[in-house]
Amino acid sequence: MTPEVCPDGTGIHFKLSRLEDEDLLALNAAALSYPGFESLTHVISDFTKAPQSNLTIACVRQVAEQDAAAVKRNPNMLVAVVANQLVIRGMTNVYRAYFEHAAETPSWKAKYFESLAEARTWLAEQTTQTNASANTSDS
Repeated sequence: MTPEVCPDGTGIHFKLSRLEDEDLLALNAAALSYPGFESLTHVISDFTKAPQSNLTIACVRQVAEQDAAAVKRNPNMLVAVVANQLVIRGMTNVYRAYFEHAAETPSWKAKYFESLAEARTWLAEQTTQTNASANTSDS
């Protein structure tokens, strides 16, 4: 199933109503080939409409390795995973572990949320921290 792609300010918001391996691979391919990927600040992967997940660890590892390679193109990505299934929380942790292992410099931050509002709050906090750090280093 093709993910619904919605521009989201300086990022992108993907919505999926089904979550199989091929769905996650399609979502990641769409993210990595998105016009202007190099300047995106965040990706929201929204799985709240997916009734269940049939992801495999092998697929999550493949996505993490693809993302680790993409760090060279965009080193400052924030990844918010939004779902209401515990298995997705676990898969997010698996993703982070494989990503950190595969990336030479694992600079992306990825986090699981149960609501879009929580994800947006985290993204705003991260952006504020990044801007504050940039202003401090400019002084």
